[in-house]
Amino acid sequence: MTAQSICERFNLLGDEGAALKALYGIYRDRPTSCKTGALDLLHDVRFGIATEDIAEQWRGQERRVFRYLVDEPNPWQPSSRAHHAVDLPLLFGGFDLGFNPGACRVSSEMARRWIAFIAGRDPWDAGFYFAFGPLGCSVGVDEEGFAARRRKRHCDAIRALGVERVDQVWMALAKGNISLDN
Repeated sequence: MTAQSICERFNLLGDEGAALKALYGIYRDRPTSCKTGALDLLHDVRFGIATEDIAEQWRGQERRVFRYLVDEPNPWQPSSRAHHAVDLPLLFGGFDLGFNPGACRVSSEMARRWIAFIAGRDPWDAGFYFAFGPLGCSVGVDEEGFAARRRKRHCDAIRALGVERVDQVWMALAKGNISLDN
């Protein structure tokens, strides 16, 4: 999908789409930024916002919610950043991570915290997010720390426009062939 095609899909929101395009770095003359921004929007609409909405529903029912962030980069391909497929190898420790001391520390901390949770103990303060990584550091983070690590401003902008409205952009992007390789 070309940068031009991505821009056209964001234009489905009319004039209100301009601010969203700027937030996500959607510029016709910057193809890599366009593709990365489009992939980020796809993630935010389907995963980021949905996860936070579920957590809020549970909190509204006075249930404890333990949110975590995996920010330790992929130990085998750090340039691909942290992503959801890194959680399980870090948690279960089935791979030799001796070549990456930071990933080893995160793996140990993650296992320790999940074992506490499985044993019925709080793995961390439910009022905080817990961040595993980057650089081998694991720490509780508040809302401000969460906003610094995630695209909270972007998600707030999507909510302000209406997730249902932004969904038309999501559908148009998802139907296309979008990756950093094309």
